[in-house]
Amino acid sequence: MSTDPLTSPAPVLSPAERAGLLDFLSVYEANFEEITAGLIDGTRFLSGFARVLSAMSREEIDRRKHAALALIRAAIEHGQWRPLLETRTRQGAVYASLGVSCSEWFDLFSRFQILMTAPLVRALAGDQERLLRALAGMVRYVSLNMNAVAEAYLATRELQVMRCPPPARGTLSN
Repeated sequence: MSTDPLTSPAPVLSPAERAGLLDFLSVYEANFEEITAGLIDGTRFLSGFARVLSAMSREEIDRRKHAALALIRAAIEHGQWRPLLETRTRQGAVYASLGVSCSEWFDLFSRFQILMTAPLVRALAGDQERLLRALAGMVRYVSLNMNAVAEAYLATRELQVMRCPPPARGTLSN
């Protein structure tokens, strides 16, 4: 099966994975503003993302985060993963071309999981099975998104390297 999110079918999910993703989504939506504010706040420590966000208006940031939530909802609730993964693929390529480091993407997704964990535990602490499914759903969601970002990011960086002229003769030492 291809790992390219643009040619891959929607992920195959077991009933437990789907239930976990739905519980994850429910908690994410209930805490959306707090979590996105935490993510945006965290980007000030990530120079590439800070540079990109500083070029956007508050209205543009709000528009993009609500558009992303609609794509996430469509993916999880209705199995319409392609638009979300296409967006993540475009983001991976754009941010690679803007010089955002790969490690910043990992930091951002890690921060997302950290910000999501406490709300998930608070919301589902009374039902350990649901909590475990929701945590697994969060991990699955992050993994699918990171795959789309990373594939495009790496492909873009490879193209950038291939376009670089070779070093002039005599400039490399043995």
